[in-house]
Amino acid sequence: MSEITQKRQLAAIMFTDIVGYTALMGEDEDKAFALLKRNREIQKPLIEKHNGKWIKEIGDGVLATFSTVSDSVYCAIAIQQESKSEPGLSLRIGIHQGEVVFQNDDVFGDGVNIASRLESLAPAGGILVSEAVKGNIQNKQGLQTMFVKEEQLKNIKELVKIYAIKAENITLPEPGKISRSTDPIKSKSSNKGIYLALAIFLLAILSYWGYTTIYSSPPTEKENVTIAVLAFDDQSPIGDQEWLGDGMADEILNVLANVNGLQVTGKTSSFSFKGKGLTTKVIGETLNVTTVLEGSVSKIGDKLRITAQLIDVETDAHIWSKKYDRDAADIFDIVDEVAQSIANSLKVQLSLEQLDELRVEYTVDPEAYEYYLKGKHYTLNKFVNTGSDIDLKQAEKMYLKAIAIDSTYADAYSGLANLYDAKAWSDTRYNKKRDSLVNIAYTINPNSAMVLVSKGLRFRKPDTFNLDSTFYYYKRAYTLDPKSSVINTSIFMLYWQIGLYENSIYVGSKIIKSDPFYLLIRARLVRSLMGIGQIEKAKEENLKLLEIDSDYFIGNWNMLYLALFYDKDKEDAALRIEKMKSIVSESSIHRYESLALAFDGKKEESLNLDSSLNTYSLLDMKEEGMRRFGLINTEKENLAYANYLDYLNDKKLDFIRDDPKFKQILAEKKKVYEERVAKYGHLFDEE
Repeated sequence: MSEITQKRQLAAIMFTDIVGYTALMGEDEDKAFALLKRNREIQKPLIEKHNGKWIKEIGDGVLATFSTVSDSVYCAIAIQQESKSEPGLSLRIGIHQGEVVFQNDDVFGDGVNIASRLESLAPAGGILVSEAVKGNIQNKQGLQTMFVKEEQLKNIKELVKIYAIKAENITLPEPGKISRSTDPIKSKSSNKGIYLALAIFLLAILSYWGYTTIYSSPPTEKENVTIAVLAFDDQSPIGDQEWLGDGMADEILNVLANVNGLQVTGKTSSFSFKGKGLTTKVIGETLNVTTVLEGSVSKIGDKLRITAQLIDVETDAHIWSKKYDRDAADIFDIVDEVAQSIANSLKVQLSLEQLDELRVEYTVDPEAYEYYLKGKHYTLNKFVNTGSDIDLKQAEKMYLKAIAIDSTYADAYSGLANLYDAKAWSDTRYNKKRDSLVNIAYTINPNSAMVLVSKGLRFRKPDTFNLDSTFYYYKRAYTLDPKSSVINTSIFMLYWQIGLYENSIYVGSKIIKSDPFYLLIRARLVRSLMGIGQIEKAKEENLKLLEIDSDYFIGNWNMLYLALFYDKDKEDAALRIEKMKSIVSESSIHRYESLALAFDGKKEESLNLDSSLNTYSLLDMKEEGMRRFGLINTEKENLAYANYLDYLNDKKLDFIRDDPKFKQILAEKKKVYEERVAKYGHLFDEE
């Protein structure tokens, strides 16, 4: 292995990026690769001509360094001017001067991060630079700058003054405005159809709360209201309408979540009380909300009855209640009738323009929607828990019926694709089915947030792994519906899986604030905190998780892991192992017995039961541990999810940390990590 050399010096760092490249990849891969090649042909000679060093390509971006600031700016201008003559090639460029570390053929440091942030803020065809760059070129011939704004860039402690380069054919930001780079979305979000049927309850609730506007600036703290929407009870004679109760409540929750100033508890937490027989007052106090919305549904033949009650948690009094008896096929008419009657009572508070905004156009067949809700119910409440082929077929049948009724129902295709995706973990034959359905859904409605999430999910799999594509589709989905629990959870899980823990902590903390009983998010937050070395905070958060559910597997495993590898507390570890043995399946108990024996130094007995990396670490078996670690890092999935921070901070790996091979793998992971931080770490920053 070659020796690692480091050199610290002052340099000008230039980042360039092709605007809209990931979208082009999705539309025409050959054209995208041709454009990438042409971009390389333009930039390489110009960087060399201006005494720069081509460091590397990061996807469709280029990182280069220069000894002098003026060379970097002259080069950036030349690149932009030449790229303007190339059809389809539009670039953003950012430049910063700072002290960086050159290591072999790469460069690291805050200076690199600042240049990357500036590039992401630049307009298409423009060049943004830092104050350090501006100060160095202010007396250079032909180089002029324009102050844009001062901004706190993510992961940069100090405020950064941002300037735009003024030159012929160089695009300047709009006055007083710069925005983070995203591929343009030309269409507004698709009609929600029946999904907005439940605005009837939203309007009634708003009439009580007395908002002066809807979707306006947030109210004062005094006006803030919190609400939990419980799953609607199934009141049908034979109890077969749970799917409808869940669907109604879920859509009400989604509508309410978009009201500014209203804090809505997430679905996972609200629905966790279903069937437990607790009063709304107890539920409200547990969730720390001021109001609770509960209701019931009953569908007998073609007749539909919906009831809803808004309850004040402190007094347990009914603030508002309503019952609706109609034909099931008339559900859309119910919405118009009730929405308008409630809106009439809000004439003083609402403008005519706002009343128009509350009207919805219904495009989904009611019967198709019914089957879609049933498919969703069987997927989330049955198949995900059992994994059985019977539940798979039942969910599949419902989605296919929805599609048969309405062949343009994009969300039904997307729902079926997600079902097949869950099955594909155990049966890879479903991968092709999933991909075909996602492509159909995207063709029908490329601006459905749920379809975009499904499209992005496809590229998170080892067989089709492509982070550029995943982040592109997730970003579009987030832009359409930034408060969606599904979208934010998908973003959180992606950041967690690829080891960008600062980002997963940021997104996950926002989810937990509104959905405190979302145990999986809490568990992954704990692992994220461990990944960045915040062990005491991780313990604190894990204890909160176990207060909600003392038998939760991941929470108990986290505590055992901390006892074994961080605290090295034999007594606590023994208690944690016994707890794990009480909650896992019979076939898994041997793994925890092996850990107990390894912790006691009983090598042969432990290895007879299990020979995992955990066991090797406890037994300090360096050679065997390094061999196992090396195998892990040749597996395709682990190559995709290169979690550098885990390898850097995980105490379990201390026993092989001095091995040259480990150091080499760690260095490789670091390079991937820093590239990903630069490219994806800022995509969901607050605007």
